[in-house]
This record gives sequence, structure tokens and C-alpha cells, in this order.
Amino acid sequence: MNSLYLDLMKKVVNNYIYLGTNSASCDKRYYSYPSWLIPRTCLPHTLCNDQQLSVLEKIMEYIHLEKIDGDFIEVGVWRGGAGIFMKAFLKEYNSERKLWLADTFSGIPMSSNKFEYKESVVDSWEDRWEASKHEVITHFERYGLLDDRVHLLEGDVSKTLFPAPFTKIALARLDVDSYESYSDSLDGVFPHMTKGGCIIFDDWHLESCQKAVKDFIKRHNIQSKIQHEFMGIRGEAFLIV
Repeated sequence: MNSLYLDLMKKVVNNYIYLGTNSASCDKRYYSYPSWLIPRTCLPHTLCNDQQLSVLEKIMEYIHLEKIDGDFIEVGVWRGGAGIFMKAFLKEYNSERKLWLADTFSGIPMSSNKFEYKESVVDSWEDRWEASKHEVITHFERYGLLDDRVHLLEGDVSKTLFPAPFTKIALARLDVDSYESYSDSLDGVFPHMTKGGCIIFDDWHLESCQKAVKDFIKRHNIQSKIQHEFMGIRGEAFLIV
């Protein structure tokens, strides 16, 4: 199911076509923590590299070909690039699935004290990766991909996912960094996952992500196993429900 449209989209949303690098945030010519060295209008719309987007595409193909019921959701959107790629896939295959985008749209929230886990490095990050709801909507409009099946859920996921505005989810892409946000996201999304659906964990390279996911699996006695066959360079993993 090769698509020149989707291949081009991969290179555009991560700015490879303009900057010639697969991960602009790892290139000191463009990003020196905690500051970008290029104008905001020139920032990539996603930090996912080609390999990560190809993994995402393969999983979406699997869901499409197996006719797994449910919508797509991304929790942790930043500038919208990965969600834009997900919507491009849905457009390419004339899918009527909805796309849900959940984010504070004001940067990574600081952790509260509702969980005992205190080792998250996320709270010490100076760059909170802010991107407004208006910015994300504007990007979707520029790609011609904003329609009535794209729904933005603005606010802390501990509130926007409860009660959930969706009923069935086939694909959930989680990119929320902290232990607390992963725990809240899984609590909100997992009960709505359909059989054969997939949850992608973007931040598997972070201990906070791994700990939250493993604690959730143990707490709910989930028999599904974390899969690593498609693990990306930055340490992605996924769970087939």
C-alpha cells in the first residue's frame, strides 16, 4: 500500500524536506536546549523521524486492513504533525474514522502529588514544548486536513478524557512524557480500546513512561505484552490490545 502522498507527508511534517535532517531537535544547528535557533514559523510540526512515522503508518495499515473498529486519538499533540500524518492516512484511504487530539495546548503540565512516583525528569525540563490550540488548527488548515471529523480536546487529560467523548478507539498514540500524564491517559483511553487495537508509547526511552505503563498493566492485570518489533530510534513501543 505504498503512497507517494504519505511518503511526502512524512518528510514535510518533520521538516526533512526543508532542513535535511530527520530529527531537528537533535541537531545543534537548529536546537540548543532549551532554545530553538530557527524562527518558530520554521519549526517542524512533529519531532517524529521518518522511521517513527513509518511505524505509525504500518500500524494504521494493519488497523485498516484488519477492519478494526474505532477512532484514532493522539494524546500529547505539540504542533500537530503526527496527528496531521494520521489524518492524511485517513484521507488517503477514505476513512470515516474520527481523529481526537488531546493536549493542554499550553505545554507539558507539572506533576501533582497524586502518584507516589517522584523520579520523573520531566518536571525539571526548561522547555515545556508549548503549542497553542490555534497553532495546531492553523497547521491542519494549511495541509487541507481540517474537517468535522477532527476534534481537539483542550485541557489536562485528567479532565478532558473523563468522561470520554468517544466510544471506541482503534489506535491511541500517547506522547505525554510524565508518569502522571501517562497514567491519566491510559485510565481515560484504555477502557475504550477495541479488540486488536493498538496503543503507541512515544516516550519509551523515558523511565517515567515505562514505569507508568508497567504499573498500569500490573494494576489492571492486563495480559497483553509490550511489543518491540517496530521500536523506533527514540525508543517507541506499542501494545496490541
